[in-house]
This record gives sequence, C-alpha cells and structure tokens, in this order.
Amino acid sequence: MQHPVRLTPRFTVSSIQFAAEAEYRLGICYMSLDQDLFIGFDGAYLKSCMQRSPQAAVAKQCYSLYEESVYLGFTGSSGTHIPADIEKELAELRAVIYPAKGKKN
Repeated sequence: MQHPVRLTPRFTVSSIQFAAEAEYRLGICYMSLDQDLFIGFDGAYLKSCMQRSPQAAVAKQCYSLYEESVYLGFTGSSGTHIPADIEKELAELRAVIYPAKGKKN
C-alpha cells in the first residue's frame, strides 16, 4: 500500500486535495442558497479551493464555477460590467490555475 506524500506533520497531499474538493462542493451548495442570506460564501470557498490546490483538477472546476458566478453577478439588461479589480483577480487566478505552457515558476 502506497502512503501519501507528507507535506507537513499534519497535512498530506490527499488531505489537501480532499479539502479542496470539499470547498468546491460547499461553493456549489452556497450558490444554490438564497444570495441575500449568504453573501460571498460561495466565492470564498471557491477561491480557497483554488489557493489550496492550484494544480489539481478540482481547481479548474472551482475557477470555472467562480468565473461563471462573477459573470452572472455582473451581467444585467445593460450588459456585463465587471469592475476592474474583479477582472484583475480573475486574471491572477487564471494565471495560477492555467499556467502558460513552458513557463517556469
């Protein structure tokens, strides 16, 4: 039986990925609830998922869902108007989740 790689005395790769997956699912749950009662929890969970395990497949799912929620939140009858700071945040998250091919860290 192969043991997971230890990153710190408390956390293993598998536990970090498990936590990221849990945050993804919590983000989905909070998105389905009444927005007036739970403002921002969905985005917080999705961003935490991306930061916790940026190269995992679940991070791409979190980014897609977060980006979709941002676009839906800032789209109305006059079109899509995303504030510059939110656009910058999306670009920074996208660069971490989808690093350019051949780019070295």
